[in-house]
Amino acid sequence: MNLRRCFGMLILAGLLSTQCAKEEPDKRLLLALFLLTGDAATNYGGLYARIFQFKSDITSSATIANMQVPTTPDSARKKLILVHGWKPGDSESAGRPTDDQLMERIVKTYETFLTASAGDRGAAHYFANNYDLYGFTYLTADGIDTNGARFRARLDDLFGSVSDNTVHILAHSMGGLVTRFAMYEGSSPAYLMRLVAMGTPWHGSPWASTTFQKDFTAIGTALGGQFTGTAGGRDLAWDNYNSMTGNYSNLKLTTINNKSDDRDCKIYRAYGAINNNSGTAPSTGFTSACRLLDNEGFGATNASDCVVPQDSASFANNTRVKNLQGSSSYANHDHKVINLENNTDSIRSNVFDTMQLAAPTC
Repeated sequence: MNLRRCFGMLILAGLLSTQCAKEEPDKRLLLALFLLTGDAATNYGGLYARIFQFKSDITSSATIANMQVPTTPDSARKKLILVHGWKPGDSESAGRPTDDQLMERIVKTYETFLTASAGDRGAAHYFANNYDLYGFTYLTADGIDTNGARFRARLDDLFGSVSDNTVHILAHSMGGLVTRFAMYEGSSPAYLMRLVAMGTPWHGSPWASTTFQKDFTAIGTALGGQFTGTAGGRDLAWDNYNSMTGNYSNLKLTTINNKSDDRDCKIYRAYGAINNNSGTAPSTGFTSACRLLDNEGFGATNASDCVVPQDSASFANNTRVKNLQGSSSYANHDHKVINLENNTDSIRSNVFDTMQLAAPTC
């Protein structure tokens, strides 16, 4: 027996007797199981996939002190889960995370929304309307299918016994893809009411495609090389649903998109629609990225949020996906701003009004 397995057995023997009484799995137990089964590989991606709960005082400040390991959910209360997008610093060889590090990932991503007033349709408005708030974080360097399976397992564990149609998910970018993969794990989750996806690359992004990067040599490498350095980033590549000329493909997105059924009727989209030729992005550096997408053929519409083409974020060719109340198209929103970054933005009201709708039907 090798040293790794011996070490795993020692940890396991000391933990199994107490583990059954705990609701939250001990990370040492997970580590022992990884050591015994050989599934640890070079990272702790599975330990990154966690759901945490926001305390109601998150609206006065946004720190990890305002978060906690989830309590047993109230079956009938509405739940809102925030899911972040791709994080540039994530690595496939990431080390073991602490709870504080994981909560920090969620808080920093949604700080503006979390501390906004009720009048600005921030977290305070959801608390005032009887929502419990949660955040899901994951290692974005890992594959979107892998993270989707992990998310579904966490959702089922926490919300599998709550009332039907009480869980709402608000996801940005890659987070929408991970959530959709979770929705298609096994049967349709009865507890899920809807997914609101903002700037999600349903058909991928040119910047995660090596073919497109090469067209711009150093510029393309600088903008897109970060994506293609990990499995998760490569999963964001353009799927070529529109049969473009060139070596564009994404088997994972093509496969999951071919599975479309009534689950997609629970998805609501929001997308940036900046004119790639003449529009101006509010965030620094994004306008230049829009210009590089100008008339490159990524969909029928020459608009984007400077990272995701409009036809990708609007899920072109999927007739089941719905528009937000008010509007799904935002002509002045780049990929950063569309994630509820602006306190006076109409998208905040449109998202909340969408959450208040009756259960969607096809």
